[in-house]
Amino acid sequence: MAKLDLILEQLRELNQISSAVRTRIDETDAKMDALAIDVHKVIVQVTAIQESQERHERLQL
Repeated sequence: MAKLDLILEQLRELNQISSAVRTRIDETDAKMDALAIDVHKVIVQVTAIQESQERHERLQL
């Protein structure tokens, strides 16, 4: 019985570790999604600035 108890305890510990890893993966995924959205916003802003600058340069010609 002691061997079975040890195996069950190790299984519980493994389940806890797996759960913690899954939680961290979910947190990382959420952070990556937020970062992707931020990068997209920056790209949109840079594109708008570039287009504005190009219009300004055409008007000066």
